[in-house]
Amino acid sequence: MLRRCEEAYVLSTRPLGEADLLVCLLTPEQGKVRAVAPSAKRSRRRFGAALEPLTRVRASWVEREGRDLARLESCDIVTSYVLAQRDPVMFYFFAYASEVAESFARENEPDPRFYRLIGAVLDAAAGGIPARGARRYLDLWTLRLQGLLPDLSACAACGKDPAKQEPGGAIMDLAEGALLCGACSSGGLRQGPRLSRKALAAARAALRHAPAEAGGPLGGTGLDGLDEMTGEAMLRFTERPLRTLRFLVEAGG
Repeated sequence: MLRRCEEAYVLSTRPLGEADLLVCLLTPEQGKVRAVAPSAKRSRRRFGAALEPLTRVRASWVEREGRDLARLESCDIVTSYVLAQRDPVMFYFFAYASEVAESFARENEPDPRFYRLIGAVLDAAAGGIPARGARRYLDLWTLRLQGLLPDLSACAACGKDPAKQEPGGAIMDLAEGALLCGACSSGGLRQGPRLSRKALAAARAALRHAPAEAGGPLGGTGLDGLDEMTGEAMLRFTERPLRTLRFLVEAGG
């Protein structure tokens, strides 16, 4: 039997039997952890509001050899985002962020950078950046940390900067994992999202700055091709559409 105690984000809860809840946590040192919260469905006294999705908690759990699920012993709230989620668009953004984290985090594999990303984006969203900017920032950095985002600095074939060479932007060939200028994409014959110069500049800036700085520009208009690029790249990993994305986009995020 192994006892662990870490800060974590509650990603989701699901009923398990008549009284328990299955809780999915994101931790910096253990990655994604699935644990049973005993009697949490029947009574809220033990865990209270700590099991609300995307609450930052101090969690203690027990792992037993030969069992896939840990046993959650306690959860103490560190940060609650309940007030931020009173805004309908932000409510859908937080639901989306939870689904992204649960889809891309690996079970029992430490990934402190991804953990910090989730925290930074949630804090920035609660601090007032647009939901659309927070969503785009989260998408770009999730892809980057998972090694799924091609290099955006130059054309993969000729090494030139498409933002300087091409008034129409660049082609993102996701099948090859390469950003291509117009000439190297065989005059636009290569398949993939076409990133406008503004979208390419905003994406590059997001990869250099914190979400509080990059979230505003990313929430703007004219970023043609950016959502298509990140959406297709994420779909290649998840192999299914993220169910919360449609609701978030329809709400304005």
